[in-house]
Order: sequence, then structure tokens, then C-alpha cells
Amino acid sequence: MHVRIYGHSDDCVIVDGIIMEEVSPPAMLRVGSKDGPGIIIRADFAPDWLDGSWVFSTTLTGDDVPLPADWTVSVRHEHEYSVAVHVEAPVGTPVALLDEGGAVRASYPSIRDAALAKLSAEERSALGLG
Repeated sequence: MHVRIYGHSDDCVIVDGIIMEEVSPPAMLRVGSKDGPGIIIRADFAPDWLDGSWVFSTTLTGDDVPLPADWTVSVRHEHEYSVAVHVEAPVGTPVALLDEGGAVRASYPSIRDAALAKLSAEERSALGLG
């Protein structure tokens, strides 16, 4: 599963891969479970002294919970004023948008559910998914 988060303009954070949602900064995304392995990514528009760039920070879901060896996290410069943070994790890894206090604002329990949510009713029907 691939998740990418990056800044757009000065007021939108784009999360795509398994979801595509615009959220106002600061934004926090958790890839992984609350009590298990995972990573939290925070995106914020930079202070004026950084000349209009986006700032991303990452942390693990817990001090004693290492990131699994088969996960990768990378940062790439893909946009004029924002880097993109990429996370590769096993299919089915939960993804959640968090509020400032860490409470879940929106949850995407699996890549299958998130992919289905992007399909129209006609597309789901054509695939025999109801």
C-alpha cells in the first residue's frame, strides 16, 4: 500500500494513494494502528522565514513501537513548494486523519475499503460489488 502526503497552495494538504482528501493545515495522518506499529506525519505551512514552503514531521506511534522492517518512508521533492512524504506499508494497514489532539477525524481501515469508497455506484455495480 502506498500513501503520499504533500502540501498544495498555502491551505491544503493532499493525501492520496488510498485516499484523496484535502484538509486544512496543520494536518496529521496516522498510517498504522493506534496501539501498534505505524507512523504519524504532521504537515503544516511553514513560517514566513521559510518563504512559503511546507514543513513535514514524522514520529512513531509509540516510543517502544519500532517501524516494521518491511515499511519504507521517504521524502521527495515533487512540487514547487512542497516535498511529498511517501509511506509503503502492507495492504490493509489502517490510515486515519487525526485532529490536533490525536483523535480520529476520518478513518480508512483498509486499502480495499478506501478504494471502494472512491468508486461510483455504477462502477461498484459493474464490478459486482453492490
